[in-house]
Amino acid sequence: MQISDGIRHVGDGWLEVTEERLQGLIVHEDINDIYDVEQTPFARGKFAAVRKAVHKKTGVSFAAKFLRRRRRAQCWAKDICHEIAVLMLCSDSEHIVKLHSVHETRSETALILELATGGELQAILDNVGELTESQARTCMRQILRALQYLHKKCIAHLDLKPQNILLCGDNVEDGLKLCDFGISRVVEEGGKIREILGTPDYVAPEVLQYEPLCLETDIWSVGVLAYVLLTGCSPFGGDTKQETFLNISQCSLTFPDELFEGVSEEAIDFIRSALRVKPCDRMSAAECLEHKWLKEDSPSRYLSESVTENAGVLDRDGEEEEDEEEEVESDTSENKENVACATNKSSDHESVSTCEKILILSHHQQATLFPDAPTTPKVSRKAPPDSPPSVKALVKKFQLDNQEVIDVSPKRELDLSTGGPGNPGNPTTADECSARCSVITCLACAGLSVSACRHHSSPTARKTLSLDQRITC
Repeated sequence: MQISDGIRHVGDGWLEVTEERLQGLIVHEDINDIYDVEQTPFARGKFAAVRKAVHKKTGVSFAAKFLRRRRRAQCWAKDICHEIAVLMLCSDSEHIVKLHSVHETRSETALILELATGGELQAILDNVGELTESQARTCMRQILRALQYLHKKCIAHLDLKPQNILLCGDNVEDGLKLCDFGISRVVEEGGKIREILGTPDYVAPEVLQYEPLCLETDIWSVGVLAYVLLTGCSPFGGDTKQETFLNISQCSLTFPDELFEGVSEEAIDFIRSALRVKPCDRMSAAECLEHKWLKEDSPSRYLSESVTENAGVLDRDGEEEEDEEEEVESDTSENKENVACATNKSSDHESVSTCEKILILSHHQQATLFPDAPTTPKVSRKAPPDSPPSVKALVKKFQLDNQEVIDVSPKRELDLSTGGPGNPGNPTTADECSARCSVITCLACAGLSVSACRHHSSPTARKTLSLDQRITC
């Protein structure tokens, strides 16, 4: 089916660019003859790296996204062509990054994209923790305008998260751009596209239940995103990805007072309206923009020391994982075979179906449907703040000791125990430890009592740490 001049829908949500149109976009000169390309990427995925490229003649800066054409011994030209087609269709939207040209190397395809100088929205959350309500409202309006544009063209993004939202300047008020359309799909009315893809904390229930995708699948992610922007925490995060999936399937949504202090009722109502289990019960992108939270000015929430210190206990998984933001390859037949669904019956004979999606590896090792969680802290649901270190954490500590990764000699323990804010006698050791200390416990201080570890007892420190800072100093 022809979507636009030179772009057609080839089924199952995929777009294709005609050879004639694609050749008109590809620049056959060596990319290094036209641009000064920085060697160090400023953003990286499992199969892509984004580098700054400055045009040698004009001095204009672009973002060059290098995509490997072969991944895991398979050709991914179809996926790259699909992303190019989506970007071409969205060339006249002010809230979506623009595609300038395409270059090809021996093993990669480089997309020359508009450069958003402010970086990812996730960077602000990592530095500040959460946005004011006024800033969150500004973000949501622009994101929803981008989604409204996409949805009018029957395209679902399917991976909406702070890492895929770029800032045009230093502040959110300077404008936002939506990027990364690698797993987007064309979703037509009556379509039956079933794929398991996305990012764990932001994925919708219908994805986990292997039901047809729809445009409202993005609206679920909008609700999660609003929650994250206002609190800095994920609404469904569990101790494991399976627990996160269970929370999503059951829509275990809570609004803790310590996280939502000062947040307006209109904002909470917006989140509730977006996070409905059934897609048909959710708002459309246009209806979201007409919601009273985004249409009217509501009282703003400003960060304060007291709110930050009482923002709840954050608990993170301390296991080492290789790729923090890898999207799921959607091998439909393999995923379909590995979806396990359990049905439980309550005491009053009302049955509740709870679907947990688990992949079983050939050697009987368990793996989740999604490779890695995003860098959004989750709301602690189990572990109290003074919990002793887990067996897993202690085993990890001794492994690190044997590898001489950290020095936990008596002298260092003494320095850590006496180098607190009131004792500048050893500021270097204490500050170095504080910058990398886990929200669970400080392993270098594991020999001390919990109260003696100042990093463990500091809510502010816990609040600002990102997920990729593991359980060791």
